[in-house]
Amino acid sequence: MQQNSTPAVVAEGLSSSEAALRLQQYGPNRLVEPRQVTLWSVLSEEVREPLIALLLLVAVVYSLLGELSDVLAILFVVASVVAVEVFTEYRAKSAVLALKHYAPPTAPLVRDGEVRQVPTEQIVPGDLILLATGERVPADARLVEAYNVAADESQLTGESAPVNKHIGYVTGNAGNAHDAGGAGGAGDSKESMVYAGSVLVRGRGRAVVTATGMKTELGRIAGLVAEAKEPKTPLQLSMKGLARQLLVVSLALSALVVVLGLVWGKPWQTMALTGLTVAFATIPEELPIIITI
Repeated sequence: MQQNSTPAVVAEGLSSSEAALRLQQYGPNRLVEPRQVTLWSVLSEEVREPLIALLLLVAVVYSLLGELSDVLAILFVVASVVAVEVFTEYRAKSAVLALKHYAPPTAPLVRDGEVRQVPTEQIVPGDLILLATGERVPADARLVEAYNVAADESQLTGESAPVNKHIGYVTGNAGNAHDAGGAGGAGDSKESMVYAGSVLVRGRGRAVVTATGMKTELGRIAGLVAEAKEPKTPLQLSMKGLARQLLVVSLALSALVVVLGLVWGKPWQTMALTGLTVAFATIPEELPIIITI
């Protein structure tokens, strides 16, 4: 068990007015800005699907060689498919996004000398947070009071064993301007720091926040991950392969029909339209909808 005295300015926490100023200065305590889901973004994504793109190409060629009624029929089918798919996809993405805002997590901290439950996004550098067994640390912070504290930092280090924490000595060079109590940043001993995203597996204590949002260690990792391209899921890869195969089959049948027609002496314009008709007939327009659902 370990404990030390906490300066009065730290023990009372930040005032509400000071916390509001720091929130404007440093921004909310979140890793990434949530991506907004719009109908236009979903529509542009769906129109780029290979099957839909081929159907649009068929409509363009028909507009040059065929009749207006045929073009309108094709566009009606494409518009119907895209509309259903966009509606389904937009509703699904909006529902998932809404879940993230349904119950914003809170954390206990000291404000104006009182213990309060504050949304984690409103935590700012200099806040005095309360830590207890089983709770997730909302931001990087330096311990100013610790009772047999151990934290699971596997999301940062990959180590499954809990890390024992204790109050450490902070040099003047380690001071961080974010911290009203003189909390250190990178210069602090890691044993005296708790990091955003880690979970206390034992003990309780108090800590002064030194970094929030993308300035935390977890935020640095999130930034590196955000720069990397998100890989396709196995289902997406399988469907992409299936769509490619269907496109090859459709184009091959269309070309075969055109070649045979020309060999038999049919007009090239008639055979071109016939080949496009075969392609349109063999493309499973409902496949994108089924994948989305």
